[in-house]
Amino acid sequence: MMQTPSPTSAKFLFRRLDQFSPQLMDNVIESAQAEHLQLGKGAFNGDLLRVLSEGKVLDSGIYSQSILGRAGMPAGRVSLVLVLPARTGGILDGRRLDLPNPFLYTEGVELDCRLEPGTRWVCFQVPRGEIEACGLPVPGTYSGAVCCGSKQLERLTRGVLATLNELASSALANSDPMRSAHFAEECFDGLLAAFVSALSPEPSPPSVTASRSHRQLVRRAEECIDTHLADTLRIKDLCATSDVSYKTLERAFLAVLGVTPRRYLSLSRLARARRLLLEAKQETTRVTDVALACGYDELGRFSINYRQWFGEKPSHTLSRSA
Repeated sequence: MMQTPSPTSAKFLFRRLDQFSPQLMDNVIESAQAEHLQLGKGAFNGDLLRVLSEGKVLDSGIYSQSILGRAGMPAGRVSLVLVLPARTGGILDGRRLDLPNPFLYTEGVELDCRLEPGTRWVCFQVPRGEIEACGLPVPGTYSGAVCCGSKQLERLTRGVLATLNELASSALANSDPMRSAHFAEECFDGLLAAFVSALSPEPSPPSVTASRSHRQLVRRAEECIDTHLADTLRIKDLCATSDVSYKTLERAFLAVLGVTPRRYLSLSRLARARRLLLEAKQETTRVTDVALACGYDELGRFSINYRQWFGEKPSHTLSRSA
């Protein structure tokens, strides 16, 4: 399998609004022509986040007042949208926003919305080919809501909110550009997996034969992960290795191991890091070397994940090594 090229740059932008600012809000979706009107009376404040990396863009916002919005979606990317209403009364393309709902907009289509105060919206723009490489067919032209099961929607919402928090923290941290690029791509890959999993139709219940097939799919993916643990692995790489959609691969992992492929990848990296640290020679090994050997490009993020999982810093594990 060819290694996915490493990202070279990423851009993080976070703005805190203390007034209604049409000139900023009209550019909240990358490459879109938009217009916003303040619908509610009183003071206005809000947050806007934008992250750009390797042809993909994440935009997100939340406002204290009701607004009316109209936007033309970008011509070169498909937009995966999640709207998380804080109260009832919102509308997006004729769909009432009483509950969280995913939406899909193909290249160049338009949307109209009314967002109530406290509504969090997320627009993740991805090239069509990357979505389809994960096994999610994209219509030629589509604008509107996409149905998914309650459990899939719950997982999507949790995953998106957690990723937004991480990206917003990184946007405020002004970290190293190269490491930020790797971090952004990891986050974007997780978002793509979450959307593909939620929006893909559920397959029929597995039979005994399908169960054996699940084990074979998991074994191939495990071998790919073990071999390329230090590389930049994307969900499209795992799908290509197994020649199945991400939804099929995820269903196999959940049936056989009870975790998603991305979760298995994360746990595998942590387990290998601990093994390397415990077996290392203190005088010739650095924690940074171990992190890089396990696919981590940000030492700070590796240290946080490691400590959360094993209850101690990587350096403490290394201090007990041979």
